[in-house]
Amino acid sequence: MLSSSLIYIILNRNEFISGSSLIKSFENRLLKRSLSSINETKTNKEIIDLPSFIPFTSFRTYHIDELTSPLTINELIQEAKETNKFTIFCDQDHSIQGSIQIQLIQSTQSYMISIKSSLDFSTLLCHHIHQLFVVIFDHHHHTNRIINIWGNMDDILRILNSYDMFSYNMNYLIDIIDVQQRFKQWYNKTFDHNIDCKQILDYHNIDGPLCSCSHRPLKTLNEQWRLEYAIAYTFSQNLNVKNDDIDANIHKCLAITSLASVIEQQWTRKQIKGYIWKCRRQHVFMKL
Repeated sequence: MLSSSLIYIILNRNEFISGSSLIKSFENRLLKRSLSSINETKTNKEIIDLPSFIPFTSFRTYHIDELTSPLTINELIQEAKETNKFTIFCDQDHSIQGSIQIQLIQSTQSYMISIKSSLDFSTLLCHHIHQLFVVIFDHHHHTNRIINIWGNMDDILRILNSYDMFSYNMNYLIDIIDVQQRFKQWYNKTFDHNIDCKQILDYHNIDGPLCSCSHRPLKTLNEQWRLEYAIAYTFSQNLNVKNDDIDANIHKCLAITSLASVIEQQWTRKQIKGYIWKCRRQHVFMKL
């Protein structure tokens, strides 16, 4: 009796191990098939086919509109006073339905502030919003403060001024980082020309019309990266995925922060590839 029970246990254990091995084998095949396209992403896939963008850090979102309590903005002002690194994004096509994004970048959690582009804020609320920007641009008490942007800071200030949110006419005394410019330099250094590319010049790893590299879409020296292309070519992710729960401009602000972090830490090509594998693995197992 004992012998038959032991045989039954062994058989069931073997079946369990066999079943687990099959599941693991299936997962590995599925993951391998998904990951095998990483090196081909830049040539054989459309951006729309890529996995959706994943921000580097978790975040809490605050939407500011005409009905927001001034107390909420006061809380955000206090958080801003404790923050040394920010990202600001304003859609250049800032219609009345648009919004202005501010990310307060902290070590444990980021705060995303989405301010509606509106001329209908009350005087009191407009005053509090103005004070928030005063704190963000404060250089007297925060000499090491950094603000990440994508493009020209004057364009952002022009938008803020057009909605009476902030007016800043002094020279920038805080560190404004144009991530768009720095990204181009980092990308060209990290993803150099193919060995058979005719654009290769001694001592210069620049963009040019002779470039045949599919992973370097800019073909003129003065051409600038669009944000969605920067995310697609760097992380193999789609920034323009529609999500009813998250404003698209919030993702753009978070994307600027992700690129700024990569540039600041000087990620290598190997690190980028490892990150892509990690994100693809997460996407694959979410679908299982």
